[in-house]
Amino acid sequence: MKAVAYIRVSTEEQAREGVSLAAQRERITAYAALKGLTIVEFIEDAGVSAGKPLSRRHGGRRLLSMAGKEINHVLVYKLDRAFRNTRDCLNTMHDWHEAGVSLHLVDMGGSSLDTSSAMGKVFITMIASFAEFERDVMGERIKMALRHMRSKGLSTGGRKAKEISADTKAKVLGLRAEGKSIREIAQCVSGLSASGIHRLISRAA
Repeated sequence: MKAVAYIRVSTEEQAREGVSLAAQRERITAYAALKGLTIVEFIEDAGVSAGKPLSRRHGGRRLLSMAGKEINHVLVYKLDRAFRNTRDCLNTMHDWHEAGVSLHLVDMGGSSLDTSSAMGKVFITMIASFAEFERDVMGERIKMALRHMRSKGLSTGGRKAKEISADTKAKVLGLRAEGKSIREIAQCVSGLSASGIHRLISRAA
């Protein structure tokens, strides 16, 4: 019942402050104790975008080298901590399945999920596909809205990314890492429009 835990944040600000990393570590540790899993190592990718395939991240390569050899359980707080690309997720899941490795998602809207069961494998496939679909649709809607506003001579609102303070960027990305929607983030951060928040997140991805 040995496991390795993988935690990641997107920005250097979060990496230095360690808030998001610490929160992930705490939740994963509690989950492992509940499931009777022994965490042999916490692997961190600090200030690394999930847009990079797992194999192109320093910590990701370490994780891939251990899975199926030293351990048979991989613990991740949320799916987007490890994957943002459906193909990368499914290819990795296939390799891990062949090697007898189970992926555990600690937080799935209040519950957990692991791929040790047939149902878990199906759900991982669905979650990865719908997550990418949702991001693509959101991006298309925002681009359409911005084009419409520009065609009417209206301001698109929001501040330029370079004018946003490091603290504000860290807060926005931290809230996103916790699974907050753009609308929810806009309610917590003053002075930024939804489109400005989306651009900030997209640049960090």
